Amino acid sequence: PRLTDPGQGRRFADPPTGDQVISLAGLTDVSGSRVRSNGDVDVNGDGSIDTTFGALVNTAVTTDGWKRRYSIFTSPNPSERSPNRSTLIDGLLLNAAFTPSLNVCTSQGTSRLFVLAFETGTALPTSNIGTTACASCPDGVTESASYIDLGQGMSSTPAVHLGTSEYNTNTSSNSNIHIKATSSTAEVTENEALDRGGIIDGELSWREYRQTQ
Repeated sequence: PRLTDPGQGRRFADPPTGDQVISLAGLTDVSGSRVRSNGDVDVNGDGSIDTTFGALVNTAVTTDGWKRRYSIFTSPNPSERSPNRSTLIDGLLLNAAFTPSLNVCTSQGTSRLFVLAFETGTALPTSNIGTTACASCPDGVTESASYIDLGQGMSSTPAVHLGTSEYNTNTSSNSNIHIKATSSTAEVTENEALDRGGIIDGELSWREYRQTQ
């Protein structure tokens, strides 16, 4: 079983049921997770390797799912939150998180876009949105990025486009999922993510989610 949506309290079951409430305490916490290109995973972010990506997938399933905490700052600084819906495509969960400004006279704040594996709530070993600095990684191994900074303003729900667009006409790009978001400052951003090989043409039910890892 897997959570269909954070806070919904329903299992990802067939048929779906509404009377099986899942406790947050029973979910695998991946808030500080760091995933490397060789499949190693530092689950709590302390620099040591705890498991592999494949094993983490199994752990998340047996514990009814995963949870990921947004950044919490000390008062009076406002903490991060997610005011909009997430987007799920090809096993990638896209979630725009927003941190309000401390200045009550402005509504800007900053946003970042999480691009996570649906099964684990972490980045993928395939570095779908690039890499991040990793001083402890061995030679030839990189750390996958889990989010993209979107800059000033509160971001909208991520919208996705497959193929070329007015923002990206590079038909030779290997990154064929284009993620577009509009901020409260009216700025439109578009980023790319590598697909996981599970996108097909035709109608698809939510029950037909394909495990591609």
